[in-house]
Amino acid sequence: MGRKIVLRFLLGFPLGVFISYTITFLVSLLLGHGVYYPAVPALVTLMGGEMAAVSFQYMLSGILGGIYGAASLLWGVERWSYVHKSLIHFTILSLTMFPIAYVTHWMPHTLGGILQYIGIFVALYLISWAITYQVRKREVDEVNSRLGR
Repeated sequence: MGRKIVLRFLLGFPLGVFISYTITFLVSLLLGHGVYYPAVPALVTLMGGEMAAVSFQYMLSGILGGIYGAASLLWGVERWSYVHKSLIHFTILSLTMFPIAYVTHWMPHTLGGILQYIGIFVALYLISWAITYQVRKREVDEVNSRLGR
C-alpha cells in the first residue's frame, strides 16, 4: 500500500502543477488586461519577488496534487462504506487545501474571504461527489443487471 501511495503522489504532483498554472493562465487571460500573473500579487510581496513566489506556489501546487492523487486510493478501500470514504476523503482534502490556499493568498485573508473560500470549496466538492456517485451507481446497476439482480 505504501508503494501505491507514493506512486499516486508522484503522478498527482505534475497534475497539481498543471492545474494550478492553468488557473493562473485563465485568470490572467480574463482579468489580467494583457498581463500574465503567475502568482497572486500578495504572495509576490510576501515572498520578496516573483521568482520566489512562483517557486513556492509550484511546490505547494505539486504537493496539493500529490495529496489529491494519494487520497484517491481511499475509494478502493472496499471494507468502508461510501459515506465513510467520502468523509475521510473530504477531511484530507480540506486539511490540505485550506492551509495551502491561505499561505499562497489564493483567498483574501479576511473572515469574508475565508468563508467564501470554504463555501466554494464545499460546493465544488459536493458537485464532484454527486457526479462521481451517480457514475459509480450507474456502473453498479449495470453490473447487477448483467448478473440478473
